[in-house]
Amino acid sequence: MLNRMAAMNRTFNLGIFSTYRAELMGIATILIIVCHMPCFGVAMPHWASTLLGSCGFGVDMFLFLSGMGIHNSYASNGKKHKSLPYWWIRRYIRIVLPLIVLVVPIGLLGGKWHSRPVYSVLLEISGFGSFFGHSALWFISCILGLYIFTPLLHKLFIARWKWCWLLALSAACYIYAYLPPSSSIFHFMLNRCPIYFLGYALSDSINRKKEEELWLYVYLPLVLYVSLYILNHRFGLHFCLFGLQGVMMVTIFAIFMNKFSSVRLHNFLVFIGAISLESYVTNEYLMRALLKCSWSFNGIFFNIGNWPFYIVGTILCVLVSFIAKELVQRITLKSKSF
Repeated sequence: MLNRMAAMNRTFNLGIFSTYRAELMGIATILIIVCHMPCFGVAMPHWASTLLGSCGFGVDMFLFLSGMGIHNSYASNGKKHKSLPYWWIRRYIRIVLPLIVLVVPIGLLGGKWHSRPVYSVLLEISGFGSFFGHSALWFISCILGLYIFTPLLHKLFIARWKWCWLLALSAACYIYAYLPPSSSIFHFMLNRCPIYFLGYALSDSINRKKEEELWLYVYLPLVLYVSLYILNHRFGLHFCLFGLQGVMMVTIFAIFMNKFSSVRLHNFLVFIGAISLESYVTNEYLMRALLKCSWSFNGIFFNIGNWPFYIVGTILCVLVSFIAKELVQRITLKSKSF
């Protein structure tokens, strides 16, 4: 009995990544909202700013879960004998339609587009704007770029030597990311791609609910993270640590969700996860628009330390994201009826 319990503590079922995918998306969304607090000038001690700023690994959780989901989507498309252009268009619309619904009204009402050329605006709402310096939504551009290469990735990651391909592609991304000019947006994105590759390569094992060693997903990434963190600060290196954090934390959160089944917690996280894309957009566009508003009334300034702005703004972002999600779903249903 004791041996069995010890074995259970050393392994976990990969199927929990799929079972709790919606909840994990919700956790990732919250982490992104939290990590942007220092960026928006929310007053806090330095240690808190450092801690919250490191929550950017929520994006890497997104990428891991996206890789897993895109594998299933692409494989399903093949089983239904749909064409590759059909799959590309369907995935593109799913990403860009919420972007248009949210960004166009904010851009027009905020007046940020009045002095910009038309091509710049079109690039911004196309989803590919970050590649050309016309959008801050790098995550959307990165995902769309990965969609383009999905047919190649699928062939590599369902092949016999998929783990060799995973290591080779990940190494290539990291090496290229450190070539000059290292400030390029492409270099920044390439640093985050390996965890997407991992989610894609693991998808088949996740679907089969394979038992896996816990040390591979928690302890090994932790040791590597600490080692590279020390090297970064000791020798002025710039190893990207978000992927290691992402692998470790998405596993810990999945195990946590599997152990503690609170209905309210699950429902809340599923709700937040369902508006994850919209929340990402509103956190960038709506929050910046609200930051320009006056937070004074009758000569009294209410936005102390930017806390009221960020709390009220976040609530508004969730509300607007939910409305946008509902609107996009209605537009999608209407388009299918024609």
